[in-house]
Amino acid sequence: MAGVLGAGATAMLGAELLVLNALDVKLNLSAFGTALLAPMVLFAGCAYCGRAAGTSTFQTSGNFPSAWSGNVTEPDLNEALVGELENYEKYINDNHRIIADHARYLRFGLLLGFASPIVLAVVGAFFFFCRR
Repeated sequence: MAGVLGAGATAMLGAELLVLNALDVKLNLSAFGTALLAPMVLFAGCAYCGRAAGTSTFQTSGNFPSAWSGNVTEPDLNEALVGELENYEKYINDNHRIIADHARYLRFGLLLGFASPIVLAVVGAFFFFCRR
């Protein structure tokens, strides 16, 4: 998705600059800056989707130790297992947080990507109606 949104931002920027340069009207720097809003929103979506696919410290998971019962006959082994399983439970909880963070980045990136054409339409309508 990051690649698609990045390519879309580049294509949208090129198309906008081509249209603005082809107009017979004299345009100032603020008009070109306003035209950059939609590609910037799309590129921000690209950045968030890229962040969602980025690396993180994901840990291998085990079972939740809260479901395990103790072994009365071998207390030393039981204590060692409980200690290791508490580490696994910490890894699992950390993994849930990491997955939730990446899902939030992807969701926000997609929302920005889908909002970009709306921004482009608003900018185009503003330019069309203010030009008259």
